[in-house]
Amino acid sequence: MGRTRERKRAEAEEKARRKAIKRARKAATEARKDHDPVTSHSEGDRNLINEGWESDPRILLRVGPDFSLESVVRDATPGWTAGRKQADRTVRHRGGLLSELQERLFASAKGDATDAVLLVLQGLDTAGKGGIVRHVMGLVDPQGISVTAFKAPTEEERAHDFLWRIRPHLPAPGRIGVFDRSHYEDLLVPTAQALTGRTDENGQSWVVGEGELNRRYRDIYAFETEAARSGIRILKICLLVSYEEQGRRLRERLDRPEKNWKFSPSDLDTRDDWANYQTAYSEVLRRTSTRVAPWYAIPADDKWYARLAVTEILTRTLAQISPRWPAANFDVEAARARLDLSMTPEALLEWSQEKETRQSEWIAEDTAMRIAVDALNTQSDEDAEVARDEAVSATATDSADTDTTATIDEGAGPAPTGPAASEGETEPEAPQQNASAVGASLGSAATQSEPGPTLTAASAAEASRLGVGRSKSVGLGGPRKPGNAHGVSEKFDLGEDQA
Repeated sequence: MGRTRERKRAEAEEKARRKAIKRARKAATEARKDHDPVTSHSEGDRNLINEGWESDPRILLRVGPDFSLESVVRDATPGWTAGRKQADRTVRHRGGLLSELQERLFASAKGDATDAVLLVLQGLDTAGKGGIVRHVMGLVDPQGISVTAFKAPTEEERAHDFLWRIRPHLPAPGRIGVFDRSHYEDLLVPTAQALTGRTDENGQSWVVGEGELNRRYRDIYAFETEAARSGIRILKICLLVSYEEQGRRLRERLDRPEKNWKFSPSDLDTRDDWANYQTAYSEVLRRTSTRVAPWYAIPADDKWYARLAVTEILTRTLAQISPRWPAANFDVEAARARLDLSMTPEALLEWSQEKETRQSEWIAEDTAMRIAVDALNTQSDEDAEVARDEAVSATATDSADTDTTATIDEGAGPAPTGPAASEGETEPEAPQQNASAVGASLGSAATQSEPGPTLTAASAAEASRLGVGRSKSVGLGGPRKPGNAHGVSEKFDLGEDQA
């Protein structure tokens, strides 16, 4: 009996040894084939983290007070210089990092962390909102995300305040929430319908008076501010396709029977009113891009670029949160001892040998993760510093060239004038009568650190290099002041009657 047990133990040891060797060889082969920044941390891999992006897209694509859709070249790829093949490769690499960060975010809520992310997707039909949900959010564990698609409000929803149906879908701590269309439909649709004079496909008019529309602007500001204070990082994405590209995508939906279900004749009504809808989007995005809830205007003619940009924005935001694994809230040693009593000696021996082999892998993975996050945050800080210096220079140039008696568009809000203006500036206080807009669902919470870069302004030269003013779409708005790809917003425009 004793010899049999010794033989079995020796066989178990040999089996565990062979498994360990096989795993080590496989890991080495995979590392040579694909230098993933999440599983490798050489100097070359650290360089790969930022390859292709000239600057943080959260700076380049952020909507500012002088925003006009004229400034967005729909088939451009702002900030990305490495082409589509490298973009596909970068998304694959980012997938590993994004998935790891999302798992940590999800786990951190098991402790006392309150961080969450809300990704708001807006855009005209065929802009690619569904593709973002499938291809970007498909990179992470689905149990940690929630996707809500908002259609025209039902009779029950219309009987309540317009934010009533939105509040229950805010992400809980540790989760990423995605809104496929959102509360911004309650600004965009009335604004567009007022310009077009049309009703929707059901003959319904959603036009409201100016006072009601401005109330909604105020309520959204209060709602998003309180959500941000509760720990939710709000990323608002507007996907922008050109008139020509939208026509091509609509034609594909008509010509492919399996795509017919995506088409609605009302899509053509919207297309007929293209210029008015562009005006509505320009107005709403400009007035609602704030420090705690910025809009990012993303050229979407190239689907691969839109997905790359959203992946990068989401990854860098999670890297900035830098979620941590929660500490155990139980006695680990006691649990380990209890578990060992239920395992056979052979299984314990096999695990002991496997652990010895894998422990170095765990350490390497954790180190690589820290390096990847630090590299992203360092690059974002450096980009913000450059943007800050260029904003100061651009502002000084404007001051020298502009008559000091010139009037200022108070509604758009001032452009930041340097580090002090950006770092010390706060959002305008929301009207007290709307302070309860989200209080019932969110409760009171301490103010969180600012999501996104501290300051988001790039030089006029950078904006020119990105192709500002060459849009093939219908021209809207006036000339744009020096800023990032779209200008910089540090103020929420509450409307002229709110002074």
